[in-house]
Amino acid sequence: MNAPKRESLYDALRAAGVPIASHESDLYFEDSPQAREILARFPGQEKMAKGFRNQETSTAWLDVPFAFLPWWEKRQR
Repeated sequence: MNAPKRESLYDALRAAGVPIASHESDLYFEDSPQAREILARFPGQEKMAKGFRNQETSTAWLDVPFAFLPWWEKRQR
């Protein structure tokens, strides 16, 4: 019997409608109070988060290495 799937940072951000992007396994998302609140629920990933300025929109974003779930799911198949 499989254990129930735990919510991921990626899933929580998507469900909240936070703008998301990625590069390979790195998850990028727009920095906002809502995004920070979600990120705080994932303390291990929160520690790894680094801020950057999105060059296309000039807005603040966060980069969390290895957190782009679809990249990992594709490799498990």
